[in-house]
Amino acid sequence: MNKCDCPYTFQIFCPCHIMDWLIWIFIAGFLITLRILVIQSNFYYYTDKNNNPVKISTIRDLELWRDYNRFFIVITSLSDKMKETIRRGLRADYVFMFFAYGGLYLLARWAAHCFVQNAFWSVVWLYSRWLPLVAWVMDISENIFSAVLLRNISKTTAQIQRILSLLKWLIVVLYLMVWLSYGIHILHF
Repeated sequence: MNKCDCPYTFQIFCPCHIMDWLIWIFIAGFLITLRILVIQSNFYYYTDKNNNPVKISTIRDLELWRDYNRFFIVITSLSDKMKETIRRGLRADYVFMFFAYGGLYLLARWAAHCFVQNAFWSVVWLYSRWLPLVAWVMDISENIFSAVLLRNISKTTAQIQRILSLLKWLIVVLYLMVWLSYGIHILHF
């Protein structure tokens, strides 16, 4: 006789219900880690040639920089303590990435599974669901190159890091454009 003594059961009638909860957990993790990263980035400074502290924008100054000479000055002007603080921020970014890109991936899976799709959107979701994972790999690579640049700056490594960052942001924007197009499509039909 295999009778269970537990009076409670947990039944999953539709995978959408678990996806809903996972997405909310990923959104909460995203917001919490984003807040930590924003607070941490408030302490990123370098000293200019007059020994005045200058605030660093993580995206503009460290990811999508325009002028290599300015980027070189920023990196070489960082104190060892500041470089370690930025490395710590890069490590915290890995947790943020898990929630950000994982949540984006789950949203695509959720839309593909839970909404009625025509042939066009089925194909779009089949391919676009991989965009967050590709962006995640780009972001991980970018963080690795950023950590290398903090140890030893070289123009080639800096260019690779910049290209990876640019590709990552293009993929994220493309993915958000797919979501926007899908939302407009749903509202009109």
